[in-house]
Amino acid sequence: MTFVEEVSIIRRSIEQYNRRFLIMKKKFVFISLLLSFVMLCTMLSISAWAQASKYRKIDKNGEANIIFSSQQIKKNMEKDITIKDTFTADEPIFARVYFPGPVGKLKKGERMLYDLWIDDQYAGRTSFSDINPSWDTAQLLIRNTGQDEFNADLFSGLSKGKHKMQIFASKEVFMKQKYVGKRVDDKIHVSKENVHTAKCLSKGTFTYIVE
Repeated sequence: MTFVEEVSIIRRSIEQYNRRFLIMKKKFVFISLLLSFVMLCTMLSISAWAQASKYRKIDKNGEANIIFSSQQIKKNMEKDITIKDTFTADEPIFARVYFPGPVGKLKKGERMLYDLWIDDQYAGRTSFSDINPSWDTAQLLIRNTGQDEFNADLFSGLSKGKHKMQIFASKEVFMKQKYVGKRVDDKIHVSKENVHTAKCLSKGTFTYIVE
């Protein structure tokens, strides 16, 4: 092998090494950026959870709380609004419902239930058959919001004075199947129906004043 050939081989080896080094450097930079992005997302997620944790309270039964305001309570923006527990009849009433954790997927036939009790008497319900499984909180529009999720008739006709309002947020979960008989054309047709039970996730109370 001549000197020129040896030099050529050495040059090619150096070029290959440089190319490999450049590829490794690019991979290192990419991995570093990716890890930085993941860490940033994690920190933001932890920060958002910590923010909500200041307002989320979970009792000994594993049920979370609900807060109320006359302003929209956007997620992770609780610090920007005034939390209240007393409202007059002409005030808007918004609620931020906290769940003990992600609500999980609703199976076929299951719903999220929001029950309203007035002065310790059941008054009415609104429900949703679709919810993001990852949600651990949700906003509820109660009264004078322009998009109320409770029927206005539930509040009309209340006597003057203070009224105790309670909201219970529950998730329907499958319990069992039962056989149901229905008479059709003088014949009994038997079919199976799913039976669900409501598991309470959250609850909150406010005072409603009619003047």
